[in-house]
Amino acid sequence: MKKIKLIIPAILLTVLLGGCSFIGNVFSYKDTSKQFCEALIHEDYNKCTSLMDLQGVNAQYVDTIQKSLKLVHQSLVQNFGTKLDYSFETAQKTFSTRSDGTAPGQTVFRMQVSNATEFGEVQVIFNDKSQKIFNFNLLDVKQKIPNMTTFWLFAIIPLLILALNIYVIVQIRRSNIKRKWLKYLAVILLNVPTIGYNAVGGIFFKLLSVQILFGLTFAYTGYLNSVWAFGVPLGSLFVLFMLKMGYYKTKDAGSIKED
Repeated sequence: MKKIKLIIPAILLTVLLGGCSFIGNVFSYKDTSKQFCEALIHEDYNKCTSLMDLQGVNAQYVDTIQKSLKLVHQSLVQNFGTKLDYSFETAQKTFSTRSDGTAPGQTVFRMQVSNATEFGEVQVIFNDKSQKIFNFNLLDVKQKIPNMTTFWLFAIIPLLILALNIYVIVQIRRSNIKRKWLKYLAVILLNVPTIGYNAVGGIFFKLLSVQILFGLTFAYTGYLNSVWAFGVPLGSLFVLFMLKMGYYKTKDAGSIKED
């Protein structure tokens, strides 16, 4: 038993330290990716290769890489120009070989690049050991920057759903009904189907998607991944109805109210 008590904190500490290390790497990878893009735009291919994981690679192969980077430069500048803004999108650490061939010990980092009217994406694969770039790709994404006013106006609905769920939880807490924990679970878990708004794709509907965190989802990492979503609060509506009608058993009364 004592060993178990010692093992659990050790596992939690390892996970916590690993998470902190990953977050630190993500910030570093964003800076490196930005430096790489800026060097690429200004045709500083020596700086680009200095940011890449090329240890042990011969000079001839480095020349080949720089020639390939010239093609990427042309595509980047022709599509988005030379004055770009950069925004973090996603980062995923690999622990096993992925279907696309990405090896363990690497991080797949995606960053949004944008000018005044359009945006695209770059995918950068980092070697976590050297913390240098293993692979750089300009993805086949070029879209107009969406109108974010509609996106933020849509947020009113999920926030109202959140307020309703919190209100019902407060009402449950103040009541003297039995088995309150079941009602709490209903409020937290029964938020289905899902209705949402993506900054690029617009409104979407998912019949069997459940929103468990008080019925609300929010993401704001690049235009493609910017989402507000809410689950229809079936749990809250049912519990609130039962509370208002007095149909729940209480600690003072042993039976359900009759019609």
